Amino acid sequence: MAKNLAGKTYEVLTADENRWIFESSFDVRSAALEHAEELLHQGNYDGVRVTSESERTGELDVIFEERRDREKIVTLVAVDDAPLCEEVLDYYGFPARRTTGKLLRHLLDDQGLTALELAFDAGQLMMFERNDRLFGPAMQRIGGLQAKASGTKPMDRVEVLHKAFAEIKEWAKKPKDADKYAALLRSKGLNALVDGATQWENTPGKARLAILGALAGLLASRGNWNGKLLALISLTQNDVHERSVEYVDEVTAEILDGAEAVMEVLAGQPDAASANRRLIQLTRGNTPEPGKQVSCIVELNNMMSRLDLPLTCQVLLERVAAGIGGIRPLTREGGDMEKDAFAGLVRELTDEDGLAGGPGMCDAIIKRARMTLKSGTNDLTFEQGIDHLLDLMPNRAVRLGCLLDLAASPLRTGVGAGAGERELVHKALERLIQQLAFMASLVPDTSSSETVARVVEKLKRRADGVELPGPLAQNLLDALNEIAGRKGHGGNDTSKGVTNSYKMKDGSLNANDQTGERKTVPSGELIFGEDEVGDMAYLIISGDVEIFRSSGNRERVLATLGRGEIIGEMSLVDNAPRVASARALSDCQLSMISRASLKQRLDRLEENDRVLRRLISVLVSRIRGQAESPE
Repeated sequence: MAKNLAGKTYEVLTADENRWIFESSFDVRSAALEHAEELLHQGNYDGVRVTSESERTGELDVIFEERRDREKIVTLVAVDDAPLCEEVLDYYGFPARRTTGKLLRHLLDDQGLTALELAFDAGQLMMFERNDRLFGPAMQRIGGLQAKASGTKPMDRVEVLHKAFAEIKEWAKKPKDADKYAALLRSKGLNALVDGATQWENTPGKARLAILGALAGLLASRGNWNGKLLALISLTQNDVHERSVEYVDEVTAEILDGAEAVMEVLAGQPDAASANRRLIQLTRGNTPEPGKQVSCIVELNNMMSRLDLPLTCQVLLERVAAGIGGIRPLTREGGDMEKDAFAGLVRELTDEDGLAGGPGMCDAIIKRARMTLKSGTNDLTFEQGIDHLLDLMPNRAVRLGCLLDLAASPLRTGVGAGAGERELVHKALERLIQQLAFMASLVPDTSSSETVARVVEKLKRRADGVELPGPLAQNLLDALNEIAGRKGHGGNDTSKGVTNSYKMKDGSLNANDQTGERKTVPSGELIFGEDEVGDMAYLIISGDVEIFRSSGNRERVLATLGRGEIIGEMSLVDNAPRVASARALSDCQLSMISRASLKQRLDRLEENDRVLRRLISVLVSRIRGQAESPE
């Protein structure tokens, strides 16, 4: 890769009529010029400029500029659904405003407006109504979608839309007490606005209109998307009550639903992976502060960390899902860098009970996994994609949540002559449930009983929204209930400052201290090797361990495990050689579990339940067979 030997920063800017907007930044001149050519080829901008700034002197030069002379034609954007609004007030709601924002995205971006601002700007509404290319087709598009949802005739819905638009336009011309509410917002803040409107207006609907109108005026006073966001953020600097936060959430989500606003906030990320990583981090309020701040990303991140903004998080995660589920490369380099970037995004999305973003995200993730995690030229099959994707996840709770969301996503019911995608997901769920029943815990054994209970309840809620075959659904519920009961009677409670170990049901020694011996393994050192005879299993006390198999000169990573996970246990159950190798990814401390100690437990289990003891052996045999099978 070329290095920045000139000590310069190269910025790419795009033209919007006579205004230049920062788009991205590069350390290498050739990369900046190449990106400028790509933008020109797309034809979405009036012009593209590249500037160079010396890090030593601060001198700024324009090294490339090209403008396009063309008439800007604003068109509608296709939408697939629209909320059925029964009353005029419903058109001011967030779902309707978001649909308007999507449909009129080109118009709103051209004018620098949100749908909220448009609804309270009589002049803009009249200009929109006179635009023959937009107004009529927009009414037809929304009317058709609403007619389909309501079972009515499209023309009847279009007539309803025209009447509602006339009322919205009249309200925008003569908003009641608009100046009073705007002044209240400026002088005393959002809490005072919400409380005042609620007290003074005789219906909740009119109070909501007054609040939204004042917020629309605040946004209209700011020239760009960063300015609008900063205006909203400034309303949250002092304590804001729950109703005020809900309004901030709505309007922030509406702004960030537009691609141009997101580009302004991200301010020139080097590739799609970096941009999506920042968006995920924003939803959690943990975005690193940029070295050179040219947007409101720090202030926005701080607000996201302080407040619960579910609509904003939803909008950002939907944008991430759209990016991951597409075909655009995540990196410029491709190859292993692409795989690493994808794995990094999966890690960023990981919650304790699955991946953030729900079924839509998991559907996008599996599509990208099949393209990115392949070893040859052909994409992975759907089944291979599931296996490779689950290997990236830290524990069984995350894998289970991901599979449940995948089962709820719009999968195909048939793939050629083979099994349908949904059936393959069900089979993967069945295998995982078997592991929960016979082998291991849902989360690391060092987790507190409160954590286990919380994760189990979250997984039950995910499962409630999924249509699973009856026996599979019951097996899942039984496994989760058994785990919750097991942990509740003998689990850890680290939240109380007590370091207890996971206790076996028979009350015998803890798995943490089977031999009384511990082993420290430096980063990079092999813990055990494939095909070795295993006489010891290990509980990971601290650090991360990579499980891998070798094929010629190539290594296939099967899993990355951390604190609370057990490794090397299969050889102790069936006395066969190690099926894979284990290597410390960081300095690790391991607790050693001897073959004799495990044998004592299995013998006691056989005395009490021979069938269960046999099932453990069968399950280990099946897992060994899967691990030894080729990719």
